[in-house]
Amino acid sequence: MNEGLMMKHNKKMQAAKGIPTDSEISLWLDNLPLSTGEDLLPEYTSDKIRGWTPDSTSLPQGPAPFAVSKNQADFFELILFGKDSSYRRISSSSRVENKSYIEPSSKKSFDCTTIRYDHSQRNLLEILIKHLIYANRDDSNISPNTVCTIVLPWIETGSLDIGDLLSDNEQLGLFGELYLLRRLLVLATKHKIPHIEVLNRWSGPDAEKRDFANTDQSTDAMTIAIEAKATSDGTREHRISSVSQLNYTNLELYVFSINARMGTTGTENLLDIAVDIHNNRLDHDCRPLYLEKLGSYGSGFSFDHQRSYSRIKKYELHDDYPPALIKITDNTHAMTEDSFKVAHWGNKNWSSVQYTLNLAGLKDDTMFVNKDLSKDLDSDVEEVLLNMIRP
Repeated sequence: MNEGLMMKHNKKMQAAKGIPTDSEISLWLDNLPLSTGEDLLPEYTSDKIRGWTPDSTSLPQGPAPFAVSKNQADFFELILFGKDSSYRRISSSSRVENKSYIEPSSKKSFDCTTIRYDHSQRNLLEILIKHLIYANRDDSNISPNTVCTIVLPWIETGSLDIGDLLSDNEQLGLFGELYLLRRLLVLATKHKIPHIEVLNRWSGPDAEKRDFANTDQSTDAMTIAIEAKATSDGTREHRISSVSQLNYTNLELYVFSINARMGTTGTENLLDIAVDIHNNRLDHDCRPLYLEKLGSYGSGFSFDHQRSYSRIKKYELHDDYPPALIKITDNTHAMTEDSFKVAHWGNKNWSSVQYTLNLAGLKDDTMFVNKDLSKDLDSDVEEVLLNMIRP
């Protein structure tokens, strides 16, 4: 067999190896052993037991093209083996460092560049690892230049732009609020209600008590309000931040419940819905206020990082728990200030009570479900939402 045919044969052998699923990569990260002190003790992505990449433990730049470790502070570190000059396209920063790695068995020292990720950036790390594994399957001696080409789109101006992205929980929370905001805008267009009325009702980015309310919350005179609650746990259980969040005395209060999880069959991620609202649903003169509110949400959402947001997996809605508008009444059994004796409440020595509320299995007269809020709404749901946005 000539050299050319041998190379093609090797490529086919490599391609026959296992392809990791998203859940396998996630489980692998879950089980990474902690490094000791400053030592890096990675579990190689070229692990031949998994067969994700060709086994190549004698590369000149290190024991593997790349690896991942978890340090004592519980941060993940992506390790790129090779001299710092090999990765000069990746500028050093608070997250990017040039280090030496001592291979545990041989005690041989290898140069490497490490990139730190905290848990809020884990989803992005999983996607990046998958890109690297696929590239390494095609070329067991993947070059530093190729690695840089894969990694650099996640980096801007010498710092990891993922450090400026919303955390996974913030992304999910904002996705839930935008899902409802888009429905309100569609409804406003249908009934010729100015879009500014809808944006003025959206108060989630302003850290107000309610995510949506029909009046200025500073006057505490609202008569209808909606809390947007998003979860990815495959249930209709939501985290309630305080015993006052679902107080409904003198107030028509609803929870908008949405169950969305990232997956290969997802249809829309946070960037998709944010762009759709900006470009297709919103009056042009309302866009500056919309961008301002996005920038105020959590640690701040910015279209300046859309290149990184575009790489995030898309959300799929849970079939068993479609988007629902749930009225908070005595039947929902939410914990509120009224759940405690008045005398006890007035003399409490505690604060910051948080709890999980299970909203599954409620009666039909409490829960209004519309699986696809982009289409016609049930009359009861439409009337509630109209009451929210009418001038």
